[in-house]
Amino acid sequence: MLVLVLALGAFEAGVGTTDRPGIPEAGTMAHLYYAIGLFVLGGLDLGMPIGGPDTARRLLWLAYFLAPLVTTTAVAEGALRMMRPDLVKRSLLKDHVLLVGMGRVGQRYLDALRRIDPDRYVLVVDADYNRRSAVVGRNDRRLLFLHADPTDARARRALRLEHACGVVLTQEDDLANLEIAWDLAQERPSLKIAALVADMGIRRGSSDLDDGNGPILFNVHRMVAIHLYKTALRELFHQTALQDTVIVAGFGRFGQTILEFLQTEAACELSRIVLVDLHADALAARFAERTGFHRHGHRDVIGADMTHPSTWEQVRALTQHDAHEPITILCSERDDLNLQTAMMLRRQAVAGRIFVRVFHDGAYVRKLAEHYQFDILAVDSTLELTLMARHRGWFLDGS
Repeated sequence: MLVLVLALGAFEAGVGTTDRPGIPEAGTMAHLYYAIGLFVLGGLDLGMPIGGPDTARRLLWLAYFLAPLVTTTAVAEGALRMMRPDLVKRSLLKDHVLLVGMGRVGQRYLDALRRIDPDRYVLVVDADYNRRSAVVGRNDRRLLFLHADPTDARARRALRLEHACGVVLTQEDDLANLEIAWDLAQERPSLKIAALVADMGIRRGSSDLDDGNGPILFNVHRMVAIHLYKTALRELFHQTALQDTVIVAGFGRFGQTILEFLQTEAACELSRIVLVDLHADALAARFAERTGFHRHGHRDVIGADMTHPSTWEQVRALTQHDAHEPITILCSERDDLNLQTAMMLRRQAVAGRIFVRVFHDGAYVRKLAEHYQFDILAVDSTLELTLMARHRGWFLDGS
């Protein structure tokens, strides 16, 4: 536009050309035509600027030089857009979120972001090229994918971190998330960084290093544990005058996080904790070393297969004299084991509330829950709702 104005202004000021000496008298529309003609590849054969004020002639000379550059740049950019539109978009990214890792948690975070921040550009970085299908399949014009290793300093130059709104690390490798998070925090202290950390021990150790300026650490299991407590367990505990028995079957990361949260928020409500897992003794010892068991109430550890009927005979022998029917939380990392156990317990006429952890609560799972009368604890939907709130807190509130 500036070049067009320069040429038009020169013609209007009375500058002509050697091959078109009558341009000054031709009128404004003709002046506009000749000015536009400068942008045609090869240009119009107008000749050299003559006549008119000296300054106006110089402006026309400047337009002669700039117009072909503008045209060539536009043509090159158009060709580049046709060949590598993602490359052009990445070069223009600003105020975007960098999402590292496109596994289950990464996809749920992206869904959550789109529900409350639909116009935000997102650059997904993943070293696994097969994950590209999860991005491309979304048909989202504000979503870009970069197949790269974010630990590589050279690859980071393509991330436009200096223009980013923030970074969210959702890789399945806790240490990889933390390494990248701390590197970026040192490199760009003002950049907002949130890192997924699944292991309780690593999360607790990392939190001890936090001086208030480090990355934000978040844990999926804890998010779901908080949701379970607020939406169901808190009310159940309040309905009983005496303390309750809670059975945690499957004492992996999720089960340990559930117990950690209950000990923090509702220790006085618990009369007995029963831990059921094939490796319960080793897992309980690790939990005792990393977190510690609350001193109040009884604690029983059953090292047996949670899907075997004899395991639950041991559970019934321990809890048969308790004041209330126990609350059972089936939270193995395997959805099929949790569902099998829930159905078995109901067929054995086990009373009390049963909560079943699954990642996704599809139509089949909901039908099973209705028939066998157990509660679904769906990580998928709970995670999306929680991540919506987290994204708002990280990047929207106060921004």
